[in-house]
Amino acid sequence: MTKTNFNLATSIFFVGYLLMQLPSNLLLTRVKPTVYLATAMTLWGVISTTQSAVHSFGALVAARICLGFVEAPFFPGRAGLLGAGILENLDGAHGIAGWRWLFIVEGVITIGIAITAGFVLPDFPATVKWLDEEERAFAQWRLIHDAKEADNSKSTTMMEGLKLALRLPHVPLRPVPAHVLLSQTLQYFFLSIVNTLGYGHFETLLLTVPVWFATFLVSLLVTYTSGRTGD
Repeated sequence: MTKTNFNLATSIFFVGYLLMQLPSNLLLTRVKPTVYLATAMTLWGVISTTQSAVHSFGALVAARICLGFVEAPFFPGRAGLLGAGILENLDGAHGIAGWRWLFIVEGVITIGIAITAGFVLPDFPATVKWLDEEERAFAQWRLIHDAKEADNSKSTTMMEGLKLALRLPHVPLRPVPAHVLLSQTLQYFFLSIVNTLGYGHFETLLLTVPVWFATFLVSLLVTYTSGRTGD
């Protein structure tokens, strides 16, 4: 591929991603979360894995569009450390290139976790089996307290909910700056930028790990402080 091809394959993903975000949230009000999220994540793993089998630019673009549709319910990050290990140790194994192994291994792991999540994750506070009756009641009360109203999926139709959402000017506009302009540009091209330092593939991948590990720690800190302060 040329550099232009890489840019297009990267950005075409957001066509499916942005188009599916709002419908995905609407579907989540009608389908059990365990079923919906586990299915979406499994499909994400399947499509991610199939990228290892592409042999043309057109096939890659098609896979990327489909990946965007099924990734919309999530916001997965990149596993630089895992990628470094795969490219260093599996490149050429069984006659398969390292970049293909990267899709295969990460995709299969995703599928396994997704199927497991379908059996482990609870749907709603009222159905959590590992909480006693008092804890379930408290969990439901806390959600009502935070939202200032009870969550009733039958209170309105999906079409009415869509109309209500679109009346708010920031709803259709929010995904564009939040996901594409701010975060995704760095996420997708950070590796290419680090690669200009002149190190090998293995060292380049390892150099990206500290940044995302620091991001992980900051996200934990922000989650903790927001929970403590209510901000």
